Amino acid sequence: MLASEVFSCPFNGLAIADISDPAYPKIVSRFTLPENRCDNLPGPDALFTPHNPLVAGELAFVSWYAAGVQAIDLSDPYAPQRAGQFVPTGEDAVPRGLLGSYPVQMCSYPILRDGLFYVSDSQSGLYVLRYTGPRAEQLKDVVQAEGNVTILQP
Repeated sequence: MLASEVFSCPFNGLAIADISDPAYPKIVSRFTLPENRCDNLPGPDALFTPHNPLVAGELAFVSWYAAGVQAIDLSDPYAPQRAGQFVPTGEDAVPRGLLGSYPVQMCSYPILRDGLFYVSDSQSGLYVLRYTGPRAEQLKDVVQAEGNVTILQP
């Protein structure tokens, strides 16, 4: 999975690569959100670009700035599908953050530990979540996994 941040329209999405032959990797699919095309953005400084992915089993959890955290089903890498999402409401957000005034700026990499996800929004703070969507059973034995360093233990 390749996440490429682009901070202007059109925003980038994710690319899924086949690396079965490391000498010839190839992109087999892409995943974007409707907002990536920049039609009807909810605010002038709302950023809809992926940031940090965490892959656990056949699921990916990706911080996506204004789109919060996206859960993506990778069971068919040729056709990834959104399996869930968490987007903070923006309530109690600071008036202006690092990337502007839009009230949702989810940019931390997700951390999965003992069935709970820890993510932070630079505008409104830390969130502790539990994923209950499709393929949630794949996460029950993951002791800890992090977006930048993944340690999967049975």
